[in-house]
Amino acid sequence: MTIALLSLASCRQDILHEQETYNNSSAFQLTSKRISLDQAKHKDKLLPELQKAKKEVEKQKLNIQGKLVDIGNGIMIDTDEVIYMENGPDFHSYTFSVARENASANAPVENILMSPNTDGSYRVFHIVLNLTEADKAKIANREYVDYKNKEQVTELSNINLSSLGQKQICVPHYYSYAVPCQGPEEHMPGQAGCPLEGGERAYWGTLVLYDCFGEQHETIMPTPAPIDGGGGGGGGGEGQEPPDDCTSLATDPTQVGLVSPSGCNIGVPTEPYLPNPADNPCRKTNASITAANTVLKNPTVQSQMDAVLKGKRTLENEWSTALGIKSDGSYDITPAIEQQQNSGNSPDDLLSNPSSFFADGHTHSGDPAKPSAGDLYGMLNEVFYNANFKYRYVYGDSDMGTPEVYVMVLNDRAAAIEFRGTYLESENYDIDKHGFKEGSDLWKVAKAIKNIYSKISTINTSGEDYDAKAVAMAYLLENLNAGISVAKVDNNGNLKKINVILEEITNSDGTKGQRVKVFKCP
Repeated sequence: MTIALLSLASCRQDILHEQETYNNSSAFQLTSKRISLDQAKHKDKLLPELQKAKKEVEKQKLNIQGKLVDIGNGIMIDTDEVIYMENGPDFHSYTFSVARENASANAPVENILMSPNTDGSYRVFHIVLNLTEADKAKIANREYVDYKNKEQVTELSNINLSSLGQKQICVPHYYSYAVPCQGPEEHMPGQAGCPLEGGERAYWGTLVLYDCFGEQHETIMPTPAPIDGGGGGGGGGEGQEPPDDCTSLATDPTQVGLVSPSGCNIGVPTEPYLPNPADNPCRKTNASITAANTVLKNPTVQSQMDAVLKGKRTLENEWSTALGIKSDGSYDITPAIEQQQNSGNSPDDLLSNPSSFFADGHTHSGDPAKPSAGDLYGMLNEVFYNANFKYRYVYGDSDMGTPEVYVMVLNDRAAAIEFRGTYLESENYDIDKHGFKEGSDLWKVAKAIKNIYSKISTINTSGEDYDAKAVAMAYLLENLNAGISVAKVDNNGNLKKINVILEEITNSDGTKGQRVKVFKCP
């Protein structure tokens, strides 16, 4: 569970020694809760800022182990669960989790922090934390974390640092700081005697501080990146005690960045958002599914692949196209090429730049579009030999005689390559039947799920009609950690991931049994 922490903006004074602490003198009780963006009172003002932030974060290079790394586009800002904090009636902040397409298990934690300006607009911070599993455990327990060389903070919008004093350069950093017990003696973390428990006990929070250097009477030169891109951001910093002996939280937007009469820096509250994909099977794959949907809805893709393959879905042989990227950044789509009746190859050699090949589409010769074992191993081989390959779009004819589209979406390339090496094609694929080889490991899993899915006890809350083989494939890939998801274009024309859960039930005769529960991501 993510815990209540704190983020502040301030000017640099003397760095404290490691064992020194300071107090939060805010007159208000800081509150924090998880809400959806739809529940946010400020949704209409947040949305345009989030759209701008998404574009800027996609362009940011991340500081990973001391190196600036461009890890590519394809992010999603999670709006299903947002951290909303208030410090009194006149000040609040929002913290969003950022998910990157095909992010590895040890990828940096990324957050977007937003706090209001006096004109109703928002300050927007991009926070990147290179955390170890030990760091995450400490955060969960509200313990001290040393963020030196592990943090990168960038303010994404144009800012006015005049309130920070007449300094020349201001750089944002991320620190741990001590929050006292709410008891009368305000015991600090590690001190015995606090009579309170839970959220009222002493703990370690975090700060985002503007360290300012260099006197200059007329101008301030901030390093945060302007909204149209550029440099900026902070590195490790000189030690991990915050650069002042006290802090307080803003109670209205005019106070952010000021120094109070008592010498305390005033800042913005936030919490480090450590997403746990296991809590929600949709979160881990949201970024990649959204990216695949964006490709499919592109007008060029719609006219040159989607419409073409839907028109050829009932023909006797399969037809296929390949997708790449032109030198100007637009999509390059090959003509549809006729294949064999039950198999074929991607015509990526027809792309203007074959090395840009990232997706393909093909039909199923009048059959439903459910991804086959051949589709799976064909994709695994593409992923193994081509680092850019991500999506396989499959077109077919539904039982109602209407077009349907399933998509196999890459979420984790390393996992897919490991799956390919574990479940060898030679042992699990029947090239003559174009299905899983009878008796193989994958055949056993798929057969079991298909059989259970056919029972009346099955629960399907998606509102969609999924083929039993597609359900089995979705379950197999998810539960064997193949790094690939199965999605389908739903009745509203949007690509949605298929989730399959196997549950234990009690039958009418008292015996134990199993049922399949199917749902789609929102």
